[in-house]
This record gives sequence, C-alpha cells and structure tokens, in this order.
Amino acid sequence: MEDRGATRRKASTRAFVGPLLMLLGGALAGALLLRNLLLEPPPSVVGHTGATEQLSHDDRVALERLMRGNAAH
Repeated sequence: MEDRGATRRKASTRAFVGPLLMLLGGALAGALLLRNLLLEPPPSVVGHTGATEQLSHDDRVALERLMRGNAAH
C-alpha cells in the first residue's frame, strides 16, 4: 500500500534561483577583478605621461650592436 504521508515534494523554483544568482554574481565579480588587477596596466601617476621608459640614443646604439652580435665595437 502507498503511504500518502511520505510523498515527495519538489523543491521550489526559488530554492534554485537564489544560489544560481549568487554563483553568477561571484563569477562576474571574479572576472572583473581578474581583468582589472591582472590584465590592465596600473593608472599613471599624476605628472607622468604613462609612457614606457625610453632608452637614450647611445643605449639604443649599444643595444642594436648587441642584437646584431657585434658587441666588440
């Protein structure tokens, strides 16, 4: 015989939506943090142009010599 008191109730839709939204929110926050902290360069300091460091003319010439393999000159 079937016991009517032991019928199984389905979980409400709300029980699935809340954790799913929390999971999606955490994934979105993680993606934004990853993008901002790891992929974008830091903001430039006031007074600096944010340009990369540049070599002087003599340093560029020496580097080119090294790259060509003519370091003896």
